[in-house]
Amino acid sequence: MLGGVIEGVRGAAIVVTLLALTSVVRAQDAGIDAGIDAGIDTQAAAFRHAIDSDPWTGTGSVESTDPLARVDPSELAGVVDDPDVEQVEAPIAIRHGEILEAISGVTEQSHTLAATLEGGLAIVTETIVLGSTARHRAEAMLTLALPAGAAIVALHVENALGAREGVVADASASQSAYDDALFVRSTSPNARPVAHVRLRDGAMVVRAAPVGTDDASVEHGLLTLRVTWVVVVAMHGGVARLTIPARGSDGRASPPELTLTAIDLVEPRVDGSSYERSAILVRNESPIVITALAPLSRGPHVEAALVPCGSARCVVLHATGGRAHVSAAPITIAIDASPSTTMGARGRIADTVRVVSALLPATAPVRWIAFAARADELGRGVPADVDLARVRAAIDTPLGSATRFSALWAVLRSDAHAGDRILVIGDGGLTSGAPETAALEEARARGVVISTIDVVDRSPMRALASAVASTGGVTIEAGAAADRAAAGHGDEDLAELVSMAIVDAVAPVVAHVDGRTVSLGSLRTGESALYVGPATRADIAMGDARASARAPDAAHQPIFAALASHQAAWIAVDAADLDASAGACAADASARARPTTRASSIVGHGLRIAPAHRRSCAPPPTSATSAPLGSSLPRAALRYQLRRRVIPPARGCFRDDRHGRTQIHREVWFDLVLADREIVSVSVGGDVPDSLRTCLLSAFDGVDVPAFDGTLAVRWPVHTESIPPPPVIELAPDVAREVHDIAGDAPIPTSPTP
Repeated sequence: MLGGVIEGVRGAAIVVTLLALTSVVRAQDAGIDAGIDAGIDTQAAAFRHAIDSDPWTGTGSVESTDPLARVDPSELAGVVDDPDVEQVEAPIAIRHGEILEAISGVTEQSHTLAATLEGGLAIVTETIVLGSTARHRAEAMLTLALPAGAAIVALHVENALGAREGVVADASASQSAYDDALFVRSTSPNARPVAHVRLRDGAMVVRAAPVGTDDASVEHGLLTLRVTWVVVVAMHGGVARLTIPARGSDGRASPPELTLTAIDLVEPRVDGSSYERSAILVRNESPIVITALAPLSRGPHVEAALVPCGSARCVVLHATGGRAHVSAAPITIAIDASPSTTMGARGRIADTVRVVSALLPATAPVRWIAFAARADELGRGVPADVDLARVRAAIDTPLGSATRFSALWAVLRSDAHAGDRILVIGDGGLTSGAPETAALEEARARGVVISTIDVVDRSPMRALASAVASTGGVTIEAGAAADRAAAGHGDEDLAELVSMAIVDAVAPVVAHVDGRTVSLGSLRTGESALYVGPATRADIAMGDARASARAPDAAHQPIFAALASHQAAWIAVDAADLDASAGACAADASARARPTTRASSIVGHGLRIAPAHRRSCAPPPTSATSAPLGSSLPRAALRYQLRRRVIPPARGCFRDDRHGRTQIHREVWFDLVLADREIVSVSVGGDVPDSLRTCLLSAFDGVDVPAFDGTLAVRWPVHTESIPPPPVIELAPDVAREVHDIAGDAPIPTSPTP
């Protein structure tokens, strides 16, 4: 009977019953039966052990097992208790997902993305509903990857008890107003939720609370977040492409549901599939690719808007060239076959040539040439004649350890005319030096346009980018797109990029901003250009198309303002707390526990909140910059190459220069830079004729540069000694007479006489 009573109670009631039981046992007469006494003691010990081991009421290892146990205030990471009670609650374990960070039980109930493509921009509104099955109200933190250059337009947060609209915040601030709403208790806590969003390291970090509720009358304690962001959508080949990066795999994140609207574009697609005007499910684990085409009926046009950006005003200028039109002008496809292409380009070059050939008009004159230190013409004709098998074989042809434009130009010089195009496909490298500079200047003077497609995952070298810009061409970084094409995953995005180098030009785009002229370059068909900057007045012109900046309509004004000022942070709290919390971030726990009132406080007596992070006053982390690699090329390997490959042809150059003139003396020095298994630049210093300088430069073309990390600069002095004439021996008169008597003028006999 007694055992049944004890088993039917829990918690503090057990303690009371057990204490009563102990009193009864102690008051019993010593003469009572020892077996009954022992049985009662056994029951008491068993229940005492059960209580001590209970993580909610026991006293044994409570602090290591009870998530709500008392801890020292200096270890605070959760919520302070009532201001008049000197106890705090220990942190509840946080689950760190790739998207969602919060205590267990907090999940995304739904996630929708509404994207609108208009005027060269993508305006995306993400609506996220969070719910919780936990017994504590909680904060949630979401990390959502965004395209580069995105800006936040608006923030909205709501629950069943109210809503808040966000305002622009200082991205570098410590988020004190939002933190205070979570950590500072109030005698009259606010029922409406709070939120904060900022851009950090290519992602949008959203924090909001509370998720869940202590009030059973509010269904599930759902929290709704709505964030709008905007980003410029570049157009290439008449295709506008928006790529939302993959956000990771997280079991507590809901698969997003996407809706798409194209205002001034046609044929929208999502991940390559035609969009049919209904919501579709997409994946967080993969990038979301949205494309649309410029309409055929729309030609080149310009737009301009004047908007507030902070306390000033900014202008947003946009120009587009309409649908792409590929030029039929003669083109040379120059294939980089230098040793550096073995570092990742060779598997992508042939497929890039294939895509270029497919885009060219059927009757366009085409030449294709492989080059490095020397050039090898592979053929000429029309695009259908390009032999891809020969192209693949030519990439592996040993043409020397340099990427010399002079070698390529030597093949093209005789047939070059104004308007001809040279398209270099390789790894973005180009050997620099006097012969290369001279060849580039001649090509530019002839009116030849040079463009380059870099198919590796790095930016082109400055020498090549400068040469391309000086001729009016374009530099295209297509590493990722070329890799996908080479792997058989589709040519669409590579074709869009490649088209930049082969489409017709429209006209130069010129803007007049506050009395100064700003050039946006020469726009091509299928391309777009955007300018954003501070201004009080501006206009833009592209050929016959002109526009003057004026205020946009009310719906677009916040969008342009966000883009112009690049708004990176928003906060949704009570307006009274914005100034009160300025500079009030306290890094130590005791300061956080002070009884300070905040209008936005969502915690009070009997209310708790489980945060998703520790409060920190430190500035946002910045990406560390890796130190440059040092050279790992052994001296012996370099010395061997120079002696074996350079000295023999260099001796021939000096011998040809001397041409029997034994007294000629030369002092020269070689400056060369090595990287990526080839010669990046080489020059010959010293007072020498151009013919000798050119010959000495060519002596380096046979060097096999081994693979090594970093870049190596070498200076190598060389000189030749003059050969003095043989000495003249003056004979004494008597000796001379004897020699004359012996030799005389008679011929010397051819054989001795007996």
